[in-house]
Amino acid sequence: DDHTLNLIYEFQLDNGIKNFTTFATFLIYNSQKAIQKGKPQEAIRLAKAAKKMAPNFPQPYWALAKAYSNADKFNFLQTFQEYFKGSWVAVKNFKSFIRITTNWFFISYFALFLTLLTFVFIIMLKYFPLLSKDCEDFFSRRTYHLPGYLWASLILLPPVILGLGPILIASYFLLVLSIYFNKKEKYVACVFFVLFVFSPGILKTGSSLVEAQQGGLLDLLYRANYEDWSPETEKNLKQYLQNNPQDPYLMFSLGLIEKREGNLEEAKRYYQKLYELFPSSAAIVNNLANVYFAQGNLELAEATYKKAIELDNRHASFHYNLYRTYLELYKFLEARKKEELYIARKLAPELIDYQKTIYAPNIPNRIVIDETLTFLQFWKRLFQHSEQKDLLASSLWNYFFKGIPYRYGFFSFILVTIFFSFVFFYLDVGKNFSTRCGKCGKPMKQKGRMLRQKAGFSPICFQCLSIYLKESEDKFTSFSDNWIKEIKRKQNHQLLIRGILTHIMPGGAQIWLGFPMEGFIYVFIFYCFVLKIIFWNGIVKDPLFLNQPLFFYEFFTFSLLFFSFYFFAQRQSNQAKLFFEKNFIKLAEAFKNQKEAKIEKNILTDKGI
Repeated sequence: DDHTLNLIYEFQLDNGIKNFTTFATFLIYNSQKAIQKGKPQEAIRLAKAAKKMAPNFPQPYWALAKAYSNADKFNFLQTFQEYFKGSWVAVKNFKSFIRITTNWFFISYFALFLTLLTFVFIIMLKYFPLLSKDCEDFFSRRTYHLPGYLWASLILLPPVILGLGPILIASYFLLVLSIYFNKKEKYVACVFFVLFVFSPGILKTGSSLVEAQQGGLLDLLYRANYEDWSPETEKNLKQYLQNNPQDPYLMFSLGLIEKREGNLEEAKRYYQKLYELFPSSAAIVNNLANVYFAQGNLELAEATYKKAIELDNRHASFHYNLYRTYLELYKFLEARKKEELYIARKLAPELIDYQKTIYAPNIPNRIVIDETLTFLQFWKRLFQHSEQKDLLASSLWNYFFKGIPYRYGFFSFILVTIFFSFVFFYLDVGKNFSTRCGKCGKPMKQKGRMLRQKAGFSPICFQCLSIYLKESEDKFTSFSDNWIKEIKRKQNHQLLIRGILTHIMPGGAQIWLGFPMEGFIYVFIFYCFVLKIIFWNGIVKDPLFLNQPLFFYEFFTFSLLFFSFYFFAQRQSNQAKLFFEKNFIKLAEAFKNQKEAKIEKNILTDKGI
């Protein structure tokens, strides 16, 4: 009942517990059960109690939003209000934020991995016939009579036979086929290689995020500072401290626990040792002053609070604690003169209002404010080097980059990127190889191109230009009907591939048409959407609430975003097609003018003019 809940809340405040997450979890569980039993008002009451006991814990807000929605489907205002409050609290709560970050980190990483594979697949589809043609021409002159596609396959197979990782195989394919790339495609390939340069650091970040989800020291530190702790928590922290006796985070957190439990001498010992190590830390000085305050040594507490303010006067808690000390010492005039309460309220009005509402005489945990480890300090701890993280990063590396040792990954991809950039931007290695007709896909030699159009435009073969002019003006073609049908068949085949890519893979058509950067971005976003659908509750799931049935609002918003993106990508694909067709028509007109000029010149020559 409410009386019992109030007693538990008073117990929480007396012990200095910021978020009683253990009991709040119990209340959330019962709130969900009340919804299942058809008792929405009971669910709302329990969710509100959970929110009161764990105000910095996002799940009670989401539970309350669910309860409001269940009680009244049209109660949009309160439902959305609590839902967005919970989302904001989740960003400010370190554990929730890490879970969100981990999910989006791995969704983005896997989306990038799938984007690379998709890019390479489309590039293979586009340029493999050219590689086959060049291989056939090269080896046929040396009497090695095998089909060109077999020679091309043999060139591409070595990394597969060697059992290299998928990213190295894809990188090798890019390197081989890049002799046929246009400039934009080379830039995108360079982007991939630059990303690979940072892959060891990216995987190390991933290993840190994964380790954070497995509990351990980081979870213990967070519990000691922001949640309720158990004797087991304190015992484990002390065991860690035995192995790392100079660890400031451990001493700080244990001092906090001892002070809140009333073991003031132990708390003082921890904070005095910390002060010797870090005399310029205002948070340590403030918490040491809180211990003096709890011991009744008010004069020393006053002097210590003043020292904390000298070190950092931007913390509202320091000013508020000094104000409370003045009141305990009956220095009312000095408290009024120094205006410490005014300064504290100006710096953090919500904190001071909350602290005044929970104030109770003779209970130090409800009189003064303890400093805790900051968000930034937890981030630093998260990315602190450890052998376990290196082992996890190395195992992830072997899955994607098998073939290059993890410790040499950074330098290896730097060398590959430099080599790729030099060879394909400063040496025109592709000039002796085939190029591809953008209309029918037929391989043709560089010197056989009809026109040199602007950079970035696809070359068009003589046959496609001639057939277009025949259909539009019935000019300049001497091809047989069978040959025309063959060219038209190839053109339709290219249109079919382009149409499939347009509808199945947003961005795929752009890659196919020679707009790879735009296509790369759309494919990446598409895979982010797909992976979010597959892992709707997250790769690392929230054990309390996110496993519950979806909110209709979430599903509706996500669907709206996805279809907006899909139709926008379709529109951009159509724009790319129109651009390609306009370019083709310009080339055809230029080709027609060139042919007419040549015919006119021949006529004049025949007439002897």
